[in-house]
This record gives sequence, structure tokens and C-alpha cells, in this order.
Amino acid sequence: MSETIYSKNRILYKYNNANESVKTVPTDILQMPFDDQTYEFGSTMTASFSTGEFFVDPNKSYIALEVELQGDDFNNLNANWGYGSANNLWNSIRIYHKSGTLISQAQNIDLWKKANDVLSKDAFWFSTVGFVAGYRDTPSTTPIWTEIGPQKRSFKIKLCDLHPFFKGKDQKLIPKEIINDLRIELDINTATRAIKTVEGSPSITRGTITKCNLQVAVVELMDEAQDVVSDMANKKGLNWSFGDVFITTKQISATENAINMSLDKAVSAAQNVMTFCRPSNADTSTTVDSYQFQKMSGGIKWNYRINNQLYPYKRAVGDGFDTYTTAIDCYEWNYGHNMTYTEFEDNNHVYLTCLKTDDHIESSGEYLNANKKVELELNKTTSTSDRLVHVALKYDKLLNVNTINSRLDE
Repeated sequence: MSETIYSKNRILYKYNNANESVKTVPTDILQMPFDDQTYEFGSTMTASFSTGEFFVDPNKSYIALEVELQGDDFNNLNANWGYGSANNLWNSIRIYHKSGTLISQAQNIDLWKKANDVLSKDAFWFSTVGFVAGYRDTPSTTPIWTEIGPQKRSFKIKLCDLHPFFKGKDQKLIPKEIINDLRIELDINTATRAIKTVEGSPSITRGTITKCNLQVAVVELMDEAQDVVSDMANKKGLNWSFGDVFITTKQISATENAINMSLDKAVSAAQNVMTFCRPSNADTSTTVDSYQFQKMSGGIKWNYRINNQLYPYKRAVGDGFDTYTTAIDCYEWNYGHNMTYTEFEDNNHVYLTCLKTDDHIESSGEYLNANKKVELELNKTTSTSDRLVHVALKYDKLLNVNTINSRLDE
């Protein structure tokens, strides 16, 4: 985490990178089962990372599971994740440090994950890593569950793709002081939100998640680096900087053409704001894809404003090519590459605005605190149906830990 950001907000930390200039070698894959091995839709999955004295490589670690669906025994089920993936399973996630500190409590993480993926991943990722996670190029014509009766399908999700916490901002490995005995809770969606059935397919009568495991790639530090990191944790503490997500949702009627939305979240450093909308009945029927976002009605104009008494700022954005003056691909925004018009239309109608300054391009952001907030003004034409509009803020957090205690700052 850049000291520049936090010093400007009167929060100054010395960032001690736990794995900088350290030789490492991957040692093994530890398979850690979830607390239960069978979960129903609508329940909560729980698991702990018992990694011992090892660091963890989140890019080589996975959540592995099987999803079994059952429909009418006399007809093919013909179901898939729609435009999403196995991340559709979880509506919210809670992450706890072993000291009991609640690191993150993100709601609608499945919606943010889908929106972020279509902006940050390329076609090769979707055809390889994304395919294993459940993404399909043409979900309407390529059902994943296609047989009669109960059927199981296996999926794997990279740990770094589960939540931005596991990826971190500048770090490549998660120190044992942070990951060991870390606990996660995943609230499972209902089948009507997570699953999309092909038109004419029978309804889902039962869905279960089985063989749930954490497959964690543990790494051993070399050249006495482990002793150095442990001494640092005991004396000064370790900092783990990461992104978190906050989503605001508002239902707007078909005839409501002037909409105001606010992100009432006080944070130190914001990364970007994404806006997207869905049908109002997206979560109540398997025949409606909850993850195929809709284009705003024709003629839409929306204003983005970061507001406080000292630095009022307002930027109007029009639908179409003008959007690219402020919409930047969230995967490459730190390198300054703008999105193109065709990408914007192809990326499932996700409107993205990066909130950055020129102080430190790698991890910069507009500074939101108790006196600032993000406001959106949307003006559209009358649409054919009601919509759910989501505004998702991605922002920076800093977790400070030693061998026992932890403190969280945002």
C-alpha cells in the first residue's frame, strides 16, 4: 500500500512486505475439507485454512467442489450458470482472521465478480481458467447439466479469484501470520439466482454441493527468510493491503427516468466504481439469467460525482463512445490503457469509472472519508420493465497483524 495515500489521510503505516527479495519454492498441495461435505442451496459453507508454518500462493490454490442438480426424471435438465460461473453459488462472503477480526463482509460478491471478470479477463482466461470455473462462451446453447435425473459436475475456482483479499495488492504470497487458521463463510444463493435453465427445461427439484475442499499451494521460505519474517511479525507487525467491495442496490420502475444513488461508504482510498443493471425478476426464476446484465435504456445520461466541501467534483458521462473519457479497463487502468468502444458493448454492459489521482498511479484513488461520498445521477428513457441497478465500489483496506492480534483499517 502506498504510504502517499495513507499519509494524506493522516493514517501513516510503514509497509513491511513479507515476501520481498525472498527465494521461495512450492512444496506441496494441502487439501483441507470444508466443515461439511454436503450443502444445500440457501445454506452457508464454512472452512478454515490450517496451513501451519507455510506461506500460501493464492494463484495456485483453489476451491474445488461438485454441484449436483436434479430435475424431472423424465426430461433432460439443460441447465448452466448462465453468463456467470460457479461463483454464482455465493451471495456473500465473510473472512475472519484467527484473532477474530472480521476482515471482510461482502454482499452480492457474485454480481461484482461477474462484472469484474468481463472487464479484467481476456478470452484465453475464459477458455482455460474460466472454463474450469464454469464460464461458457455461449451459455444459451451449451448447457453444463444435460442429462436425465441427478447429475454432478466438478468446478475449481482460484483462491485469488474468490475475493480480492486473497490476491492482495503488491504481495505474491500470503504470510502464515495472515492465512493460518483464517476462516471463511460463504452464503449460498438460491437455485433460482445461481442457475439458468434452458427454455422448456424442467424445473430444478433439488441442488446440492458436495466434495467441498480447499486445495492450498503451500510455499516454504528459504535462506532463513522465515525467521526474518517471524521476527518482523513479532516486533513490528505485517501489513497486508488488499481490495474490498461494497455494493448498493436500488430497484427502479420502468417509468422512473431520473434516479439518484449514493454510495454511503467512508473509505480512505477508492479504486473504481462499477454500475450495471439487471431485470427485477432475475433472482426469482431459473429461466431468467441473473448475470446477463442489461443495457440502460436508450438516451441514458449519468453523472458521477465525488463530493465534499473542499473538493467538489462532477463528471457527466453519456452512453456510447463518450463514456471512454472516464471508463477504463479495471485490469489495465494502472498502466493507463483506455477501453475501446467495441469492448464496452461486448462486456455485458458494465459501466466502469476509475477513481484515481496522479500521486501514485499503481495504487492511487480519490480519497473518500466521512466528509465525502460518491453520487450517481441517472437519466434514462422509459423502459419496458423494472430494473435492479447496482453500484459497486472497490476500495483499499489494510490489515495489520502480528503473531496473535490484528487490526483493520479502511
